[in-house]
Amino acid sequence: MFNEKETVLDYVRREGPVLPIQVAKKINGNTMFAGAILSELIANKLIRITSAKIGGSPIYYVHGQEERLYILYDHLPGKEKEAYNLLKNNKILLDELQEPSIRFALSQIKDFAMPFNVNVKEKNINCWRWHLVSEEEGTRLVNELFQEKKEEPKSGIIEESNIIKDIQVQIQEKPIIKKEEKIKKPKLEEKSRFFENVYNYLEKNKIKILEKEVIKKGKEIDIITKVPSVLGELNFLIKAKDNKVISEKDLVFAYNDGSLRKIPVILLSKGKLSKKAEKYINEKLKGYLVFKNIE
Repeated sequence: MFNEKETVLDYVRREGPVLPIQVAKKINGNTMFAGAILSELIANKLIRITSAKIGGSPIYYVHGQEERLYILYDHLPGKEKEAYNLLKNNKILLDELQEPSIRFALSQIKDFAMPFNVNVKEKNINCWRWHLVSEEEGTRLVNELFQEKKEEPKSGIIEESNIIKDIQVQIQEKPIIKKEEKIKKPKLEEKSRFFENVYNYLEKNKIKILEKEVIKKGKEIDIITKVPSVLGELNFLIKAKDNKVISEKDLVFAYNDGSLRKIPVILLSKGKLSKKAEKYINEKLKGYLVFKNIE
């Protein structure tokens, strides 16, 4: 057990952030055993665990790998992605200036949004800082926001509410916000040619849909289904991804999602398996995950 803990710790240090299934593969064990080792390493404060999840599972990393947590971005809900981008671009945000939905989303992305308070003119201002920005740097940036718009009125009294309003205007006018608006991708409808192909495949094979969740509009969808078989109808998780190439990582995420739901997985895509992914599915995932190519 000691040797395996050392192996896992060394693996996380070299390859982190990692999923439990990747750790299990490294030590030739199952995810439950890998999870027990990871939990012990967390308890000893040797590794860290994320709040956000990939396919229902958190990822594990060590101090110094925070920049690599961006791999969680694609798995965040829409509003949380918006809050992520807003905070990343601005480095700090004043809580009271955010719309309620963004304020709530910031509270949900605990791996990226760090709450802190700054005392300005004897008033505590609730703020958020990007996780790669230190609290000291965040405090300095907040104070700069207030200093930039601060003007001495004739009476010598500074109205706090006016400062807040001025900063709100300033933040809205920041070029970096405009840049963020420019890079926003156009919204895609749930219906797409790829999704139509997926639904046609299900209909053709008489597969019943129980639940579905669009992961990326027009590009990726998860569907809980009942698949007919000689043994009767069986529950399957169908993960459909509009990728040109399915990588080993795509397989790992799909399998991990299915194992957490305790049902086998069918991965549908119009793309093809990479050579590594084809080898991995044949050697490690036979009987657990089925890949089907759909045109």
